Amino acid sequence: MKILIAYDGSNCAKDALKELHRAGLPADTHATVITVAEPWAAPVTSDGRKMDVSELLDQTVASKRAEEARALLSEYFPGWTVESEGGQGSPSHVIAERGGQLGVDLIVIGSHGLNALERFVFGSISQQVVTTAHRSVRVSRGNPHRDKEPIRLMIAFDGSEDANNAVDAVLSRVWPERTKVWVVTAVGSNFDEEANNEEREHFAELHARISERLKEHGLGAASIIDNTDPKHLILESAKELETDCIFVGSRGLTRFERTLIGSVSASISARANCSVEVVRK
Repeated sequence: MKILIAYDGSNCAKDALKELHRAGLPADTHATVITVAEPWAAPVTSDGRKMDVSELLDQTVASKRAEEARALLSEYFPGWTVESEGGQGSPSHVIAERGGQLGVDLIVIGSHGLNALERFVFGSISQQVVTTAHRSVRVSRGNPHRDKEPIRLMIAFDGSEDANNAVDAVLSRVWPERTKVWVVTAVGSNFDEEANNEEREHFAELHARISERLKEHGLGAASIIDNTDPKHLILESAKELETDCIFVGSRGLTRFERTLIGSVSASISARANCSVEVVRK
């Protein structure tokens, strides 16, 4: 498996490196760490002073920061092949483009980075990468208090091809014992009672098939089907269950079909209190 890790030196970026222990990545993973220097106008501090951006403009500094992360990853994952590189330009554009050039399976980025008074500003870049990259993207949020707990995963499922890709992504990983997966579907509330019952029965059958596949891979499986807004159901269920990561397809069924997941994938990745993988095949 090939992954690209966007790193800016922030605490969130460092947590993202550690959180990869709970991502089910194989022992022969090939990882490239990239830090992007953004040559924009000097930010202004609260007292009106312009910051010194000499480091911000220097790709050499970016390369050094990426090398620091490479050393950490090599320590965390001795079996991995890890490389590092510095880039310069718009971070979201460089990260998404580099992911395509390298042909990676997954881009990993922290949910937020250094603040506007520090050097490498990643702020909302994670969301820009989610919406523009042509690769799967993991927006990483570490939960240190769960580091020793069994892994809990969630698959947002609406029956679309992309939702099936999210199922396949979970099944392609290497998970430790006692890992459990919840399959979650929000059934549209605009159906009449008969149509609603048919919809729930349809998804119950699909969930049963997915559960069997999960169990064949040694994973625990559970099902949630409810009549509510998909964003609310997914986010609240993940919070209540203390989920480590939500897997969601990048696009879902159209507005005129059952339940639209696609338009909410970016919203979920932005608002969840756990890691989120937006899956693209």
